[in-house]
Amino acid sequence: DRMRAERELELERSRLNVLIESIPDLIWFKDPDGFYLHCNSRFENFFGAKQSEILGKTDYDFVDKPLADFFRRNDLKAIEAGKPRINEEKVTFALDGHQEYLETIKTVVKDEKGTLIGVLGIGRDITLRKAHEEKMQLFANIYSSTHDGIIVCDANEKILDVNPAFTEIVGYSRSEVLGRTPRFLSSGRQSKKFYTQMWQQIKNEGFWKGEVWNRNKNGEFYAVQINISVIKNAESVISHYVGIFSDITSLKTHEEALDYMAHYDALTSLPNRTLLGDRLSMAISRAKRKRSLMAVCFIDLDGFKPINDLYGHKAGDNVLISIAQRLKDEVRGDDTVARIGGDEFVVLLNDLDSIHNLEDILNRFLESVKSPYIIAQNSVQVSASIGVALTSSGDIEADILLRRADQAMYLAKQMGRDQYHIFDVERDESIKEHHDMLKEMQKGLNNGEFELYYQPKVNMLSGEVFAAEGLIRWNHPEKGLLSPAIFLPALKGHPLGITFDYWAINQAMGQCLQWHEQGCMIMVSVNITGETLLNPHFIQELRLLVSKFPDFKPEYLTFEVLETAMLEDITHAKSIFNQCLDMGFRLSLDDFGTGYSSLTYLRHFPIHNVKIDQSFVKDILTEDEDLSLVESIIGLSKVFHKAVIAEGVESEAIGCKLIEMGCFFAQGYAIARPMKRDAILPWIRQYQPFASWKKAIVGV
Repeated sequence: DRMRAERELELERSRLNVLIESIPDLIWFKDPDGFYLHCNSRFENFFGAKQSEILGKTDYDFVDKPLADFFRRNDLKAIEAGKPRINEEKVTFALDGHQEYLETIKTVVKDEKGTLIGVLGIGRDITLRKAHEEKMQLFANIYSSTHDGIIVCDANEKILDVNPAFTEIVGYSRSEVLGRTPRFLSSGRQSKKFYTQMWQQIKNEGFWKGEVWNRNKNGEFYAVQINISVIKNAESVISHYVGIFSDITSLKTHEEALDYMAHYDALTSLPNRTLLGDRLSMAISRAKRKRSLMAVCFIDLDGFKPINDLYGHKAGDNVLISIAQRLKDEVRGDDTVARIGGDEFVVLLNDLDSIHNLEDILNRFLESVKSPYIIAQNSVQVSASIGVALTSSGDIEADILLRRADQAMYLAKQMGRDQYHIFDVERDESIKEHHDMLKEMQKGLNNGEFELYYQPKVNMLSGEVFAAEGLIRWNHPEKGLLSPAIFLPALKGHPLGITFDYWAINQAMGQCLQWHEQGCMIMVSVNITGETLLNPHFIQELRLLVSKFPDFKPEYLTFEVLETAMLEDITHAKSIFNQCLDMGFRLSLDDFGTGYSSLTYLRHFPIHNVKIDQSFVKDILTEDEDLSLVESIIGLSKVFHKAVIAEGVESEAIGCKLIEMGCFFAQGYAIARPMKRDAILPWIRQYQPFASWKKAIVGV
């Protein structure tokens, strides 16, 4: 019986061992003092030792003291509590060095009398669960801390959850939105068709991305960039919708501001040139479709600059704002008033009934602009010059129509201002060409296409090259080198002519100084118009130019003024001449003999020399009248003690005749043609006068 009982006990122990070994968890059993009484193979891996090596020993025999102290404290806590204690700990297995998260359960074991016999420990691997929990915690942190709004809806589009960023953006609390559909946030700025197409794409493709304007709890509009995705269950049936969105209101507002700046004038809030182009193209298409009459009115203010000069730019801006409003008040809702620059406006008039109707509108524009403006308790006035271009067929490009209106406006100014002019192709063609030439010349000047060529002036007897005249040439990018006869006439009477004169003076000073630095003390002369000479700012501009070349000596620069220039104010002109002389500049009367006041010029103007016009010089050998006139000019110059220079000397014989008459200074093709600046010094070094000039008999 005893042997049977021992076999049954042994069998029971065997079954128990098999049971313990089949459990994947770590299992160990310690007595109350911490000595191991039993463990399974999983636990053997933890200590890296066999059961036979573990039993009868404590934790201090296998792990370092801090970890052993940790295990012992937890054993004692379990004994003290008298009930199971659960801990989570990250441990390293001594067998192969890998780490696991263990959930350890320690519980006291007592016998049938209630006496403590030990502590049972079970360690379950929860590494995957911990990783999953950490991932879920990360997702939860992202969900709650992200600045993007997140909304989760069920298959019926009812809101199941939102994150804090959602409530911050929309203004509604979480409890206020749960169970509702997102439709209550709709702003009405998107059409029903928009949402139909959006949901169709979501259900067909599983996602949608775009921009939506919504309305928050305070009724304010806000814009979001949103991504909506479909979540499906295991049966591939839609179970949820997830929307993630960011508030882009500030970005959209900034974009709208930039768009406004790109299309509207900042001062008057009128359409600018860019938007005008779009409106003009649409208006032309409309006129073509409806066969209706439309007009482009180019409006330029007269007398606006003095307002800025007298009262300041702020006052000028206020006048422009008032004019913009007055023009808007005179047009219909489908017309356009635009500001395209400074004091220039353009009005598009659609669906006009007749030319008479157009004229009524134009007269209202003129009267409206002319009405007084109050500035600092002062009443001021401006007027307008209006150019109009019409079309009823629409078979015209927008820029051509606008250019025609601009040309017509220019003619209105030429006709006396404060009036309008309607473009006429034949009558305005010359105006167009002139206007285009001026614009092209201004562009060419800005692009550095102009340069001065220099024609030497010599003493025919001695062979001395004492000066060179700067003559403007245009290096046209398409037409090549252009002579002044082609483009200078366009400058007559136009302010751009003064700009070119200042440019020529600047070029001549710089070039003359460069030659002097190279050892050639040659003088330079340039032509200036009467408009430049009599301009109120001429002396001021001249001093400014001189300041740019502090080493330049003004006595080496001669201003050649056309005798035919309209110097009506003799007293003022004489004052300007004297100021030029005081600064050191020299003065020459160009084309002498072609005007009607030659004697007056010689008597009243402090000039250094006169130039005989080439139209007389070239025929002195064949035309007695020209010969007599040249003789008279030479004689008259001697009476007034003025040097005389003949231009247009085109042959050796003409030079001999001039020397015979007492004129020794000359320039012309027989001496040298105008040449580039770099060619002057080499030419001077090799120049030799005709031998016959040195032998010419000088008349008394």
